Amino acid sequence: MIEDQIYGNVGDSMALKKNQNYKLIYRHYNFSEDFPIIGLTGVNKWLLPSDDIVFLHSHNCLEIGYCHEGQGTLTAEGREFRFSTDDITMISMNTMHISKSDKGTTSRWEYLYLDTTNLVKRYELEKHSEPFSQINNPEFIGVISGTEYPSLRNILMVMFNELHTQLPGYKESVKHMSAAFLLMLNRIITECFMSEYSRVDCRHKVYPAIIYIEKNYMNRIKTQELAEICFMSETNFRRTFKSILGIPPQNYLNRIRVKKACDMILNTDKSIMEIAMDAGFGDSVSFDRYFKRMLGITPYKWRKLSRKNPASYIDIAIYPDEPFSDREL
Repeated sequence: MIEDQIYGNVGDSMALKKNQNYKLIYRHYNFSEDFPIIGLTGVNKWLLPSDDIVFLHSHNCLEIGYCHEGQGTLTAEGREFRFSTDDITMISMNTMHISKSDKGTTSRWEYLYLDTTNLVKRYELEKHSEPFSQINNPEFIGVISGTEYPSLRNILMVMFNELHTQLPGYKESVKHMSAAFLLMLNRIITECFMSEYSRVDCRHKVYPAIIYIEKNYMNRIKTQELAEICFMSETNFRRTFKSILGIPPQNYLNRIRVKKACDMILNTDKSIMEIAMDAGFGDSVSFDRYFKRMLGITPYKWRKLSRKNPASYIDIAIYPDEPFSDREL
């Protein structure tokens, strides 16, 4: 069933080793305003090995992958999902993850990266599918069977071909198909999300807090406030949040703030002080401290690096957060 694939549980043979520190990388994709789509196409070019996992990464967009051949494991936010030939993987923005093929094998992939904020606004998708925010719900990480959902698979294949051949008019074609793909995907995951409420499962309980943080990260947020949104006591909320996402709510909020700051540093000419305030930090000193703690580099150096780097994306290492007050975020 699709619910089992999307809401997979951590298996006994967890790909991540306990008590091992993994390097965390934030991958920032640079989308053009007119074409908010990046494709890694060509089935013989993108090979996924079976190497041991040494790092996890997240990015500022929705990742859609298609497995042409092979099988293996997708590890995301402390959960495992098995994939095989003809499967579609979906990774929401700001989600730490990594994929690897089974030992001694290699799988063949194509990938699509979508700036969903741009596409939703451009095609007014929220008018046609409510609530469209499900697309960025961290619950919807995992694997969808292309065999079970052939329409979703087929439109993805056409987009890959358009991006690979780049025939006249391919950009307009891909943009419109991306909108249709997102509507279909949102329909599938919304149905799965609604059916999931009947299960004995607590993961959906913190989803209101995730959405609230995404919309209000620039404001002062108290842990008690998030707990009330989720109808939990503060103690229970902190424990539940950490058990689901692997980090306390205050660390998650500051991770989001720093990533939002990265977007502003890259895409605006605002001063570092202005960005610090817009990202929810009270002053530039706190901003510098948390920014360097997470990314290992100052905001000023990040700006210089991002503007010098001509690549379509930038990788920056993220280091573990140090604990700080969990009363006010």
